[in-house]
Amino acid sequence: HVTLPQLKAMYGGDRARKASLVKNGYRLPSAFDNRPLKDEEFWERVDQGLFVSATPGKFETSKSPDGGVDMLIRPTNIMDPSLSVRPTRTQLRDLRGEILKRAERGEKTLAMAITKRDAEDMAAYLQENDVKAAYIHSDLNTVERAEALKSLQNGTIDCLVGVNLMREGIDLPQVSLVAIMSADNQGFLRSETALLQMVGRAARNINGEAILYADKVTPAMKSAIDTTKYRRERQATFNAENNKTPVSAEGSEIKSIFDIFREEMNVEELGSDVEWSRSPQKSAENAKREKAKREKSQATVTPRPVLDPTLEELTYNLPAKTGVYKWMASRDGATLYIGKAKNLSSRCRSYLTGKDERPRINGMMKKVKWVEYILTPTEQDALNLEAKLINLHQPPYNVALKDDVSFPYIVARTSDDLPRFERVPKKPPPSYRTLGHEYYGPYSTPQEADRILEHIEGEYNLRKLAFEAKNGENRAEAKTRYLEEFENCKAVLFESEETRISSPRVDLLFDEEVNLSRDVVGLVPIDPGENSPREVLVRVCQLRKGIYMGERDFQYKLPAGLTEEEREEELSTIIFKALERHYQDPLSSDAQPDAQEQLSSLPYSFLPNSILTMLPVSPENTKELKRIFKLHPSRKSIRPPNVRSQTKRGRNKNTDAVAMQFVTDNLSATAQEIREIMPLSLEQRGTTKKMITERSRGLKDLLNLPAPPSRIECYDVSHSHGEFSTCSRVVFIDGRPDKSLYRTFNIKSFQGNDDYRSLSEVLERRFRRASSSDPDWAVPDLVVIDGGKGQLSAACKGIRAAGVGVYGIDPNDDATGAVFVPVCSLAKRNEEVFALNDSGAALVPLNDSPDEPGVLMLRQVRDESHRFAITRMRARRRRDFLSDSL
Repeated sequence: HVTLPQLKAMYGGDRARKASLVKNGYRLPSAFDNRPLKDEEFWERVDQGLFVSATPGKFETSKSPDGGVDMLIRPTNIMDPSLSVRPTRTQLRDLRGEILKRAERGEKTLAMAITKRDAEDMAAYLQENDVKAAYIHSDLNTVERAEALKSLQNGTIDCLVGVNLMREGIDLPQVSLVAIMSADNQGFLRSETALLQMVGRAARNINGEAILYADKVTPAMKSAIDTTKYRRERQATFNAENNKTPVSAEGSEIKSIFDIFREEMNVEELGSDVEWSRSPQKSAENAKREKAKREKSQATVTPRPVLDPTLEELTYNLPAKTGVYKWMASRDGATLYIGKAKNLSSRCRSYLTGKDERPRINGMMKKVKWVEYILTPTEQDALNLEAKLINLHQPPYNVALKDDVSFPYIVARTSDDLPRFERVPKKPPPSYRTLGHEYYGPYSTPQEADRILEHIEGEYNLRKLAFEAKNGENRAEAKTRYLEEFENCKAVLFESEETRISSPRVDLLFDEEVNLSRDVVGLVPIDPGENSPREVLVRVCQLRKGIYMGERDFQYKLPAGLTEEEREEELSTIIFKALERHYQDPLSSDAQPDAQEQLSSLPYSFLPNSILTMLPVSPENTKELKRIFKLHPSRKSIRPPNVRSQTKRGRNKNTDAVAMQFVTDNLSATAQEIREIMPLSLEQRGTTKKMITERSRGLKDLLNLPAPPSRIECYDVSHSHGEFSTCSRVVFIDGRPDKSLYRTFNIKSFQGNDDYRSLSEVLERRFRRASSSDPDWAVPDLVVIDGGKGQLSAACKGIRAAGVGVYGIDPNDDATGAVFVPVCSLAKRNEEVFALNDSGAALVPLNDSPDEPGVLMLRQVRDESHRFAITRMRARRRRDFLSDSL
């Protein structure tokens, strides 16, 4: 069964290996001449041969004209096992009883399942019913398989469950029972040859028996039963005529080759470590040599050239959100690299640290002059968009993802008799999809999808219920429970907004079915702090075949003194004006040149099939847009694009909401850049050093500090209905956040909702650790508290309890310690700044306007502290929810 297939495969395997080498120029074509014999060439050279097989196949039989010679008598005179057929309805209960009966006599059992999954489930079932059992199949490595067999030999277990156990069962005389489950399944694993081989595993024990669990007798079963009956009759006759007594064989211990050569393998794996253990002096010398080598390699690293400061400012101003980033040669130049990040700001800034020593990255960063980003709702959306943009732009430095990339999905096969979840490498295109298959994903790695599947099994026990539905006694009842649990699992983990692990359709945004050809128009105010915004930003976002092709932004001013109805009407008119400008002059689009060129080469026009707007466009303006569409030079469709607003119900509700949220999120980030980072004009993007200096000086004057603060720490408390209370500390150095110094503090002294006590406790703990040598706990130049007068007083109380004085309040003497820090608070409602006077009372607000330079600095620090606190609090709440609720 091994040698004959090898003879046939030698020539084919050799030919396939060399064909690849010859094709790629590593071997000459003459290499084909030095080859093994073909199967027919080999047998032409064989005059005589002897085939020895317990289950001869067609080839051996054809080579033996007389049918061969039966070798039925064993040296131990043991007969073939007796065979019996039993119904599957009670097979699990019956098998358990047979195993326990033999365990009392010190005998063992082999159980044969159909699949590896069934073997695992059957072993689990037996273990739950007080049977010492284990499973074995090809997914276990060599050592694990040998250990499983050894545990059967030494009595650790009474039953070993496998798929066929043909090779492993050769030398197991302890086995007196072979149980073949689902013996009436027709196929290779239940063929006549396979059945005879499995039955033969019990032929080394005098009490050998084989049980075939089946509801009907298949031709393969009948042939195996007849062959075994014939052999038993011949063996019984021989033993009676020759006065022979059967004796059980004495098997040898299963010992893995890893056990035999364990010592040699340890030496080989450890290598010089073994020598070190024998020679401590040599170990110290080698360690010293390795340390010197590392120091030398670190000392000879070539520092990265100083980058354009504009690029540093750009990366500093990126949002700390999930999305896709593009490194570019210039603002309107070629795309060099596309990547994804959970935190765009942190990821892009890491490129500028110089710590990445890969030549490819260093070479790329010498050319980079600009960075752009696209925010996405989820990490899976970022993953999907990254792959699509890489395939579109083909950036030169994306060496790993230039070809089509697929990501794993979880598919619910609802059309099966017992529906199941499983991981698939990718979602097939619509034309290849099967009814009854629901896809969830994509997931970044197969391990992430497997984690979800493991959670499903651990929480809902679907495998156990499926096993009982196929093999148990009450199959109808088990199937009903399985279907109920399956639907419950699908609803909770994939379709519930509150407890889902992953959205059922996270690809709604970048799916080519949903967004085959659509433009999405969103609108946000540039100055949201005003009661009536004076200026708005409109974006037309182009989605083609699920690919983000580009966008075009327009700024419009709103007239003053509008009522709510007039304002909404004016915003609808502004959307119309933006669409009119966009489609009348498409060549001036701000979309990337390579993306625009790709658009022109696609089999559809610049005009989309549909246009989704945030607000309804009036019928008169819609009619005017259709006139523009008809005259558009790139029009290919007879029907003009359908212009409609976002729906609140119906089948398009979710797709519209996801697309509009995507546009508004990105548009809001751009509006923030215009509002805070680019206060003068769009051309001044990234020039923030002057702004930071101006704000720092304004803060010095506002708080009457001796110098502009360099290190600013801000504290904020976040909780969820009094639970999961978390206090955050963010640190700004010279006007920029240093996230390596961010910290969170869990409230320890009490439970509940008390911001004052929380701040007092945290500030005391923080300043008890104040140190001039440890940068984590260095004394700040300013402490900012998110809150009003009460929070400020509580924070100062905690600082004083730590032995640190408050600048401007405590006397500068040794009574309160040698360390003093300025403290202020920022109340969010009216953006008012408070500080304590020398009597410890809160002053009136120090600022006249929320837009003073110093206040803008405090607002930036306060907002970052609030974001960090609520993010960490939600993470604690989510971990607690997943561990307890799910």
